[in-house]
Order: sequence, then C-alpha cells, then structure tokens
Amino acid sequence: MRLGLALGRSRGEVRALPAPEYRDWQLMYLLEPWGWHNLEYLASAIMAMILNVNVKESDRKKPGYFMRDVKNIIIKASLEQDSTAEDEYKAMSRAEKRAFAIKQIKGMFGNVKVKK
Repeated sequence: MRLGLALGRSRGEVRALPAPEYRDWQLMYLLEPWGWHNLEYLASAIMAMILNVNVKESDRKKPGYFMRDVKNIIIKASLEQDSTAEDEYKAMSRAEKRAFAIKQIKGMFGNVKVKK
C-alpha cells in the first residue's frame, strides 16, 4: 500500500510490477523509508530530544514513547465492537493474540503479508 501511495498507483498496478522492479522498490525502501511510520518516528525523535534537554536524566524518554501503538489501536477498536470478545482476548495465548491481530489487519487492509 505504501508503494502504491508513493507511486500514485493502485494496488493492482503495484501487483503488476515486474518482480525485479518491485524488488528494487523494496531495497529503496530499506535505504530510504517513506510513509507515515517514518514521519511519525522522525517527529517522535524531535519530541524526545526537546523533552530530554528539559528534564532530569531519570525522566528522559526514547522516541518510541511518543509513537502510537497502531497494532493495539486496531485490536482495541475491534474489541469495542463486541463486548464479550474482550474477555476472550484476555484469555488468549500470545500466539492466539497475534493471529487475532493479523486477522483484524487483513480484514481492514486486504491480504497483507505479515512477518513471522
């Protein structure tokens, strides 16, 4: 999806890219990431720097402190739709929670690949 946004192409057009060109875009993203996640990290790094120069050492924060936890936001929104699901989620193992999160994300964004 990020590649489609960066190129101004639909998901179908991105899927139709020749494999070597798609791989080149993957490598480019590794070298120079783009998209909201990268911009959020950069903004978070600036916020952390501003905070850290103005507080004592024990109160300093890392950039991750200022970033949204998107996975948990999606899970929370999914659980709010069904009040009984929250108790079931709490009883799930870590692997079951991961599978639940993947299912929710795929449902929202289509068939996306998730790292194992």
